[in-house]
Amino acid sequence: MGTCACLRVRGGIRLSRVQHNKGERSTLMKKYLATACALCMGLGVAQASQITVINSEAASFVGVNSNESLGDPSNVVMNWTFTGGFNANNVHISGNLTEVLTGTFASEADIFATLPSGTLDIDQSSTGNYTGTVAVSTDVSIATPVDPAGNVSFEFYESFNDGAGTDQIWDDITIEFQEIGIQNGMVNLGALPSDGSLVTYSGHNVAGGLDFFDFSIGGPGVGAAGSYLNAQTIDPVTGDTIDTEIGLFDSAGVLVAFDDDGQDFALGGLYSMLSFGVDDPLTGSDTTPGADGATLAAGDYTLVVGGYDTNFEDLTIGVSTLADVIAGTSAGDYDLQLSYVPEPASLMLLGFVGMLGLRRRR
Repeated sequence: MGTCACLRVRGGIRLSRVQHNKGERSTLMKKYLATACALCMGLGVAQASQITVINSEAASFVGVNSNESLGDPSNVVMNWTFTGGFNANNVHISGNLTEVLTGTFASEADIFATLPSGTLDIDQSSTGNYTGTVAVSTDVSIATPVDPAGNVSFEFYESFNDGAGTDQIWDDITIEFQEIGIQNGMVNLGALPSDGSLVTYSGHNVAGGLDFFDFSIGGPGVGAAGSYLNAQTIDPVTGDTIDTEIGLFDSAGVLVAFDDDGQDFALGGLYSMLSFGVDDPLTGSDTTPGADGATLAAGDYTLVVGGYDTNFEDLTIGVSTLADVIAGTSAGDYDLQLSYVPEPASLMLLGFVGMLGLRRRR
């Protein structure tokens, strides 16, 4: 049997048995590999929260001289009409600069933009002294976001003038206005196994980001002796730790429970845990089994992972929902682990029926 990629790469799912003897290992591994691959196919592309370009629009020019100090009448001015319609908070500059005057710095080739809404000095920071031609790729953040819609003029100038005439030439240059924001993570874990197997997802939170994990638990849910659902974040030992907070929401998007630092302090201290069922065997010294409920109905759920100071409650309306979640500020890596066991008697009955089926086939 081949190995599913989700067992090897970060951002995928891993399944493992909490305890098993050597004789069970081969059979269990085949079962868990099959389950992992099925879950992985249900996931599509697993996506954690990330900082990404939400909107962008670019202007491109070729053969532009960078001559004198800002405002000099010999400076080249180029124009471009933008569609806009978004708030740009970053400018990305890319292109190739060729030296004309010896000793010039690539970082001295700057751009002054005049927009309908105001002006913007694009003081790009790239390579210093160079010879020949150098590739430039740099970002300049915009303190007060601007909409680039309309005609924008770009004056190409030298922040330090090395001499009369052209200091360097933009062989080609692209000036891209970008709206950079946070894209929350969306992961579908599918149906959790009903045998206590650990479903593990290796994730990463960016500051201000949230990861949403959809999953379901089969009947009869948590309530009978021996049944439980445990959800926890743990330290993945990557060195990029995070102080997590987690919240569980039902299929209607209503908050069921949330936790900050319930994970065992000895295993990280700043990680989180939710425990349903008084016989939950996976709690540590900091969480009582069933601390978040002695029962939990079968059905669909969403677990939200955020950084420290994530707010799951809206105390003004009494009922908190997914729409009320406000992301925290902590960022870093975590491993999410979920384990589910319904009523043990149901599992025993299923096993007995399966044995009868095997005997009949023989």
